Amino acid sequence: MLKVALCGLTMGIYCNAKSSRANPFAVAAAAAYALNSYMVGYSWNVMWLDSIMMLPLILLGIERLVNQNKGGLYCLTLCYALFCNYYIGYMICIFSVIWFCWGVLNRRDIF
Repeated sequence: MLKVALCGLTMGIYCNAKSSRANPFAVAAAAAYALNSYMVGYSWNVMWLDSIMMLPLILLGIERLVNQNKGGLYCLTLCYALFCNYYIGYMICIFSVIWFCWGVLNRRDIF
């Protein structure tokens, strides 16, 4: 239950970082992310939840890397996700490349 709550917390951090003011959407997005069907379906396999918990922070790290040339958050969170679970970690790596490419092509929308 703590890991599911931490997944919601990391999504809330990501949503609040995207907005310059308090955003009520952040709470709804965090709750939806923490209680999605993947999290509920794999809640019995708690080792997989750590990498999913890191995904919003990895995306925030990609955005900071592109906008501010600060890669510390991205490097730390991706290393932690890969260390926790390789199977989900490599899928996160593939998604990160897609997210980066899509963000560069549509720079004004995502970054």
